[in-house]
Amino acid sequence: MSAHSSASVKCPRLGLLMIKDLATTMTGRTAPHPFKLYDENRRDLARCSCPSLSGDTRLAFSLQRIRKYFAGLFSAVLTAFVVQSYQLLQEDNTQISAQLLYRISSQINSFESIFPFLNSTTSFSSSPSPFQPSASARWINVLWFLSLVFSLASALLGIFAKQWIREYLQWAQVAASPRENVLVRQLRIEAWDDWKVPTGISAIPALLELAVVLFVVGLVVLLWTLDAVVAITITIVTVVLLLAVCAVTVLPSIFHRCPYKSPTGWACVIIYDALIWTFRYTWTLAAGWLSSIFSRVGRHPIESIPCFHQFQSWRHRDLSIDKLNSREISDFADIGVSERDSLWVDPKRLIQDICEVSALTRALVWVRKGSEDVQLLKHVAKSAETLHGEKINGDERYYSFLYVMRKVRSDNARRLQPLASILDDLRSKAFRPVGDLHGDTYMFRGGVFHDATEYLVPGLDSSMSSAHLWVLGYLLLGDTLASVTRVHYEKYVVLMSLLRSSGLLWLDRPFHAECSMQLAKLYGDMASSVKHQEFRVSGIHAMILEMLCSIGNVSMDGETRLLSVSGPRTFGFMQNEVSIATQTFESDPDYSDEDARHQFVMMADLVLRSLNRGYAPINKRRILLQYMAEAARKSLEKRYNNCGCYHDLPWISSLLSCKNLVLRRLLPAKQLWSLLDVLEESMLKKDRYGRPLRLITGKQVNEEFANLKKRVEELNPRLKEYPRIVQERQ
Repeated sequence: MSAHSSASVKCPRLGLLMIKDLATTMTGRTAPHPFKLYDENRRDLARCSCPSLSGDTRLAFSLQRIRKYFAGLFSAVLTAFVVQSYQLLQEDNTQISAQLLYRISSQINSFESIFPFLNSTTSFSSSPSPFQPSASARWINVLWFLSLVFSLASALLGIFAKQWIREYLQWAQVAASPRENVLVRQLRIEAWDDWKVPTGISAIPALLELAVVLFVVGLVVLLWTLDAVVAITITIVTVVLLLAVCAVTVLPSIFHRCPYKSPTGWACVIIYDALIWTFRYTWTLAAGWLSSIFSRVGRHPIESIPCFHQFQSWRHRDLSIDKLNSREISDFADIGVSERDSLWVDPKRLIQDICEVSALTRALVWVRKGSEDVQLLKHVAKSAETLHGEKINGDERYYSFLYVMRKVRSDNARRLQPLASILDDLRSKAFRPVGDLHGDTYMFRGGVFHDATEYLVPGLDSSMSSAHLWVLGYLLLGDTLASVTRVHYEKYVVLMSLLRSSGLLWLDRPFHAECSMQLAKLYGDMASSVKHQEFRVSGIHAMILEMLCSIGNVSMDGETRLLSVSGPRTFGFMQNEVSIATQTFESDPDYSDEDARHQFVMMADLVLRSLNRGYAPINKRRILLQYMAEAARKSLEKRYNNCGCYHDLPWISSLLSCKNLVLRRLLPAKQLWSLLDVLEESMLKKDRYGRPLRLITGKQVNEEFANLKKRVEELNPRLKEYPRIVQERQ
């Protein structure tokens, strides 16, 4: 750590002043707020911290004024007591005079008159012993004079500290060159750090605290010399006060999150950590020694010698992982890391990220609840997308978000929902694997108009506040965009499913616009990426398109085939989706472009899956089914597997999932039967050796096609069997 950064950590306000002064000198302009000089990638998070910074600064200045006034008032009160107490160390002349008068009076009273003599029966005592102050007087004066010295020392050192700071700030001279000013500033800040000035300044309040304790103890000693009843009462109160002082001083060393931080508390931390390390070190050596003795009986693993963690400041200790996880994570198993992912997940780094993201989420939720400033909320939204640490990998980011999300939901439900149950619901109701590529190809269940409550019970929206939903929505968007090439595809599909089900898409227009823009950009980048085929084979590319269709009105340029998204989509109508499918087919009349073939198959399948809750004009449905039949015919002629789809053909299962009303009334019989005939021919096609070509693949595809054909025969028979009814439908 450089001298600059070290000093900034130890004395934050002074460090900010230094950054501002340096920027002013080098640029010749007024420096921006110091937080804006941070890494550009974190500037939005820095701006979000400004409301907290202003409040904390006002509190710090208020406490500083209180401490200054208290030091002066305490010194004045203490001086009044000391003026009276030091006399206890001197011989009291009034007491001596009283003793002499008493002796004279005693002698006079003892005189006897025996004429002619006057005799006294009082014997003369020996001369009085030299004066010796009592032990209580000595203790009282020792305690009070030490208290006075410490209080005056704190005031004197405070004056010195102000002089040091004032002299340091004189490095910027108008008459000097910027080079000379920066040079002087750097030399002074390095000396500031080398001579431990911040540490000395932070120790000044400890002198005042010690002075107060000494004064109170001396006061108790004084009262015991005067009256027992008063002394007992004040002693009890003093003991309680000192116990409270000891508690607030020692507790931060034991409990990591305790906010009672002070210079004296930091000394207790150093002592406590040293004692704990000594105990562990001794225990480790003893265990190793015993293990070596009983090694003949059985092998005992020797524990590694613990390292002594010497923290540089409260800040470094607050950020240490060993203590942060006590509140956020009770058991590492609750995170739900699978056995396969345990090879790629660093538990310590994951726990650290979870603790940090949880705290940052609560901070942004606090800002979101307390502000309606549009510009500030924009920075909060950007900050929410970048809460994870820089060294976190994709798998750790995935588990970190899911745990934070479940933790927020558990605050209301009072129970942490297991990750396995959420994933099982998503796998069974939100998406499904397709193909035989070891489960690495996925597609959404349902259509454009899906209902998230079908696979998330309780729903995300009902189990958290609007502010939490807002922050977690942007965090989820950032994780989804950042994890596309960094995690296993199923993890990305899980994030996509959660984003697809977020009610924030419909409750917050800025989030809807941001999500639409980012996903559309990601879709275009994937199409031009060197891994474009991998994205299509995995189903990710098509799922992003489905996501866009679910949240907005998507249209495709006929020449460039680029997508554009506008506003929240209209519920119930699917003209845009049908148009994209037909445009994709018409842009490739020879059906030779493999990417276009795959996109057409997936868009047509999306329309089929959406018919249960959506509607498209009859002419568009007829044209789409006709194009699907032509695509199947051309694929049969050119022997394209699955009509050009990169994985199992989803049309059969999607048609089978349609309701009876859809198969009976919404799908034209002529075009539907034409499609089924071509698909059946493709399934039965054989090569010249009589072996089946298996142009249509999938698990139980033959059984599914047989069931589909049977249902269509019952609900929507061929035209030749019911010509009048079918013609009326057409």
